[in-house]
Amino acid sequence: MFNRGLLQQSVRYYLSVSMEKLKALIRNFFAFSKKETNAFLILLPLMALLIFSEPIFRYFFTRQQQDFSQDEKKLDSLVAVLRDTVVANPKQPEQPKPVDPNRASAEELIGVGFSSELAKRLVNYRNKGAKFVIKKDLLKLYGLNHDMYKRIEPYLSLPEKPAPTPSPAVLLSKKLNKEKTLIDLNQADTSQLKRVFGIGDKLSDRIVKYRNKIGGFVSIDQLVEVYGIDSALVDEVKKDFFVSSTFQPEKIKINTAKQGELSAHPYINRALARAIEAYRFQHGAFQSLEDLGKVQLMKETTLQKLKPYVSFDP
Repeated sequence: MFNRGLLQQSVRYYLSVSMEKLKALIRNFFAFSKKETNAFLILLPLMALLIFSEPIFRYFFTRQQQDFSQDEKKLDSLVAVLRDTVVANPKQPEQPKPVDPNRASAEELIGVGFSSELAKRLVNYRNKGAKFVIKKDLLKLYGLNHDMYKRIEPYLSLPEKPAPTPSPAVLLSKKLNKEKTLIDLNQADTSQLKRVFGIGDKLSDRIVKYRNKIGGFVSIDQLVEVYGIDSALVDEVKKDFFVSSTFQPEKIKINTAKQGELSAHPYINRALARAIEAYRFQHGAFQSLEDLGKVQLMKETTLQKLKPYVSFDP
């Protein structure tokens, strides 16, 4: 007859022996004491429980089908309310109201696109007795470039052109004044440059100084290299000025010029001047523009700009 008690004793015995072997293995491997080994055996199943509880929870509880029908109804109702509110009260972007620069405050000027600094400058300029008759008169204001002028021009309550007069004599005089001769840009003084809308005292002085520093302009398009001048203003200059096709600018003697003389030219910085002098010392005099292009820091764009201003004479 099967003896259940004997079987239970045998199982407990083998479990006890196995547990002792496991404890001995843990003590030998981790160098634990007897208390540390017992604590480790208690901690181990707790850690296993923590690690596997989240996957078990996700497996059993997330597999159940969720009912979101009530939430969907609430969201649909909220969307409908918001849509009706937007349709009933559409927000129209506010357009700035036109202002008269002869009377507008600094705040009103800022509202149509002026910067705060430029608005204050206009008010000060106006307080000194200046008056704007047509819209383009604002281009006389220092710091107002053509791009900003195009943005604010629709909001200026000034005429595009002076009011016509019925007098034939006045009309004839205006016609004669329009028939003017173009001025050589390399011979022009500051007073002649200031005839162009957008060029004032400082900008005209800056153009003359840059012209002297570069050795003369070989193209009117070089004016964009002057600080404060954009391409739109260059187009205005072209209406009144020209550069002679026979003009010869002042040239740099590239084979004898010292580092300071080289770096004084706007197209040559100090690093490039040192590189030119070093290359000339190592390889001898430059014979052509191609030789100058062999300088390590020389870019192709810089080389083409320098072409009219370089002399390879000994």
